[in-house]
Amino acid sequence: NRRVAMRPLTLILCLAHVVSTLHVPSYSCSKTPSLGVGGHCVYHHALCHDFGSNVVVIDNSKEHGDPIKEYESCGRDPDDETFRPHLCFARVGDVDGLPFQSFLHGTWASSRVLEGDNIRWLKGRTLLPGLDGAAGNIVHFAMNVIPGWSYLRHNPSYTFDNVVWNYPAEWVQDFKEWQTNVSETALGTAQRFLALEDLDVIRGNGTLVCFEEAVVTGADNAVFQGPEDAEVFRRQVGARHNISLTRAGLAAALLHAQLHGVAPAGITFVTRPQDRPIRNEPELLLAIATATGREVTVADFGRLSFREQLQVMGRTAVLIGRHGAGLVNVIFMPASTALVEISAPGCQHNAFPPIAMASGHFHYHYVAEATTAVFDPVALQHGMDRWSSAACLSTVCANFCRDISIEVNVEHVVKIVTMAVDATLAFYGSAGSADGYERTPMAPMGFVLDDDDRFRR
Repeated sequence: NRRVAMRPLTLILCLAHVVSTLHVPSYSCSKTPSLGVGGHCVYHHALCHDFGSNVVVIDNSKEHGDPIKEYESCGRDPDDETFRPHLCFARVGDVDGLPFQSFLHGTWASSRVLEGDNIRWLKGRTLLPGLDGAAGNIVHFAMNVIPGWSYLRHNPSYTFDNVVWNYPAEWVQDFKEWQTNVSETALGTAQRFLALEDLDVIRGNGTLVCFEEAVVTGADNAVFQGPEDAEVFRRQVGARHNISLTRAGLAAALLHAQLHGVAPAGITFVTRPQDRPIRNEPELLLAIATATGREVTVADFGRLSFREQLQVMGRTAVLIGRHGAGLVNVIFMPASTALVEISAPGCQHNAFPPIAMASGHFHYHYVAEATTAVFDPVALQHGMDRWSSAACLSTVCANFCRDISIEVNVEHVVKIVTMAVDATLAFYGSAGSADGYERTPMAPMGFVLDDDDRFRR
């Protein structure tokens, strides 16, 4: 009887223990299993927002002489005192509390800062995508935002109630059509989208805005975890805009051209005559068309709507262009196709190889000869024409090298494009025939395409 009498008390004590632990701060960080360097951290009552782009990580295991202690020195350009948040980095790991390339910075704190009634809690689950200072560039934007989509894809029971952009409101309002479409596809439209200033309003007279549950994603330079992710993302984008971005759609487009007696398309050349000119571009385009026997579509993505860009990519088997943001549209190109990237000398950036491969494509790279390059006078004054890519891309030199006017060795580029065409034809047949589509050869990255056009390991 005594044992029975104690059961209610035991139950009450257990419930009290559960309630007392509901708000115990905890978090965990992990690296994304991909070609890139992405990662994410998940926080339960362990992340708050202070002001600006400062966050407070709650961790009672840290030694704190003060309730809040700055744990990371960042945001200052070593050459001047200008505040630049995109210079902030934190390594993946529980020790640091933020994922690599989250572009957030802030302070450690013990749970003592949560005491009192001056804390404003943001209810539900919140995503904080890592946005760097260059996220106006669509390559950076894709690297920063699509990892949030990947997290949702691999955690299907998870949904976000809020998305907080690590950006001022005027920057968020300045998102172009490309950024808006990608973010809505990746993160949905049902959530509440907030800028940093919105958190200041929520804070009111309080000290901190704290998140009941939050996920912070770091930028991933491969964008996707692998070709399977890329394929699913393309299908979602295509369904949203009623455009086929699949192998089957591209094969049908190529076959249609053959059946109607026109030169098969499939090659798209991205032109940037104003800021990254190839002086012998007309000669190059003619040589590519002659050597491959295929029509070359010339596209200036800066003049096309997002939907028009998707339409071009859905019909592209080989994408060619100078290094630049427009090449990130390779993420929308059907699987098992190819990117041919052209770079100026001393400016071989490594952004697109991991993006292309993680998207399920081949990647080829041509670097123009230094003797053909016309450097900016300021760059020449500093001897940047003799700098290596590694030295150049880590300094202001990068602002000059990308925009160098160049000529290409037409013969060399045509050889590379021919190899790219041959590689894609191994998947699509000589002109996109049904036979070419139904084969299931090895795809890039060791993935295999099955008969329903899905990736399997």
